[in-house]
Amino acid sequence: MKAIARFIRQHKVEVVIIGNPLHADGSPSPQSEKTSAFSDALREFLAPTHPELIFHFVDERLTTREAHELLNHSADVFNKSSRLNRTATIDQVAAVLLLESFLSAGKPALLPDPESV
Repeated sequence: MKAIARFIRQHKVEVVIIGNPLHADGSPSPQSEKTSAFSDALREFLAPTHPELIFHFVDERLTTREAHELLNHSADVFNKSSRLNRTATIDQVAAVLLLESFLSAGKPALLPDPESV
């Protein structure tokens, strides 16, 4: 919790996106219940110092499968010989897909690049 709070403070995080691991039919899974409990504990821990923090749950049902498909199509970028490397990469790509899903659902206005202002 302390490490997450430090990251939020250092990077001035305003929104926390949480993957919601539902069953294929959309019903809550045991892991989604654990995720919800962790989110509640995190929100309570951060409330005194970050009361304005917004939490969003995003359906993550197909992100791992999509990540595998993307990596399988980009073999030259990814070293298939290392299973450990692939697992870490799958998690990273799945997180990117989760964030893309959140951003495209809300169609948020993008802030201008501070370098070009």
